[in-house]
Amino acid sequence: MMLEILRQRSAALDGKTDLLRAIAQQQQLKLWITFMVPVRHFFTLPLQGDIF
Repeated sequence: MMLEILRQRSAALDGKTDLLRAIAQQQQLKLWITFMVPVRHFFTLPLQGDIF
């Protein structure tokens, strides 16, 4: 009986950590995108200015 409860608890914890990990990866991706877009513009704008 006790083992079953512990097993359910660890399963629930596993589910939570998976969810948290997924959320963290999503947040990381958002941060990466919001950081990379301005950087890319910063690098491409002077180049475009030189070309045209």
